[in-house]
Amino acid sequence: MLPALKNIKEKMVDRPKALGNIRGVTYIYGMFYRFGLIDVPDEVKEKMEHPKNRKK
Repeated sequence: MLPALKNIKEKMVDRPKALGNIRGVTYIYGMFYRFGLIDVPDEVKEKMEHPKNRKK
């Protein structure tokens, strides 16, 4: 997780691979977003919302 944290150069991170070639980066990407360490594009935010809160 520390290598991914060190790779945050900008607040907006378009995709998990932008954090680096790190094991479990997809999981880490979600955690970073939830804790407010990164921001993600709007279409990604919609996909990451709780299923009950998603737009239909």
